[in-house]
Amino acid sequence: GTMIEDAEAAIRTLQTLAPAGTPITLVAICSGCKVAIGTAVSQTEIKRLVLWSAEVMGSLRPADTNLRKTLGALRAYGRKLLRRETWRKILTGKVRTKMVSKALVKHETRSAVEARAEDTLLAAFRGYSGAIRFVYGGSDPDGRPAAAAYTAFCKRHKIPMTLTVIPHAGHSYYGAAWRNALLAETEAWLASN
Repeated sequence: GTMIEDAEAAIRTLQTLAPAGTPITLVAICSGCKVAIGTAVSQTEIKRLVLWSAEVMGSLRPADTNLRKTLGALRAYGRKLLRRETWRKILTGKVRTKMVSKALVKHETRSAVEARAEDTLLAAFRGYSGAIRFVYGGSDPDGRPAAAAYTAFCKRHKIPMTLTVIPHAGHSYYGAAWRNALLAETEAWLASN
């Protein structure tokens, strides 16, 4: 089955274990946010979504996304080249060059079929009646355009949403301080809703 079908099955299992009427919140990161959105469309009992670094879907995706991903990766690897420990790893053969080249050259691209499927999902998502908390890292090259696209989408379709940017954090919130800020932000929002 699809990842959305897997998430739906997990929710059904959770519902058998939790007290009846327990509210369900999905928390997802990156491309997993597409799965969370797709699951929320089909499962009306999901009243809250926490979407960390949600990738922009379908026609909301800016045309320069791939270029921005490449430039962001180049900047990150350029900073790493200035560190002594990076050169130690290079000289001892501990750098996975295939992963580096993949990050620089073969970033995620979508087929036309996938883009159309995402637009279909977005069309269904227009009627979502729950609340959404978007969180992006301030150093994520796709964070600002994604946040703008989803803010406009939610406003246009009257979907309650809030947005937080964690200063200087990257797309995956690597580092204890950023991870702690992300979790604290998420927990505070869940407690207040």
